[in-house]
Amino acid sequence: MKKTFTAAVAALAVATSGIAVTPAKAAPSDQDVLLFIVGAIAGAVVANNAARANAPATADPVARTFSTGPLDVPQTYMFDLDRGRVTSGRNADIWFEAVNSHRRYLTPWNGAEIAVGDKSNRGLEGCRTARYSSRRVPLNRLDEGDYICVKTSRGRFSQFRINDITPGRNKTLRLGYTTWE
Repeated sequence: MKKTFTAAVAALAVATSGIAVTPAKAAPSDQDVLLFIVGAIAGAVVANNAARANAPATADPVARTFSTGPLDVPQTYMFDLDRGRVTSGRNADIWFEAVNSHRRYLTPWNGAEIAVGDKSNRGLEGCRTARYSSRRVPLNRLDEGDYICVKTSRGRFSQFRINDITPGRNKTLRLGYTTWE
């Protein structure tokens, strides 16, 4: 691309300036120099636009947040990651299911899907490409500091971090989440 750019600038500068390619004995006038500069700038613009037109399309580099914040979810309750609230189930994405004191799950709800992956902070792009499932995830497979991706019931991508799971018989799941537009 650099050779194409340089050649385009030189060709356009020569063509628009009226300067002869062969050396001349007289020094160029101020008008000739100005025309050369204008030609060089025009060539740069043309070459840059051509390069941009041939560049591959990229995804929007800016991740726009729809909602974000902390959530404290008592066991047997559901939570909505689009609106960031504990809910009775109408718009819930995940159910903090408790079968008994030893068997607890994060269960996708209302068509939402979950992707555990490697439990790292993957961000929007990582969550977009994650492998999702509608199967529940045993809570004993997750630890404090793990990140989980969710495709919400409204089709948005979300990620939450398990900040804490309270001790005792009745657990509370403390999360920090971000849902993107």
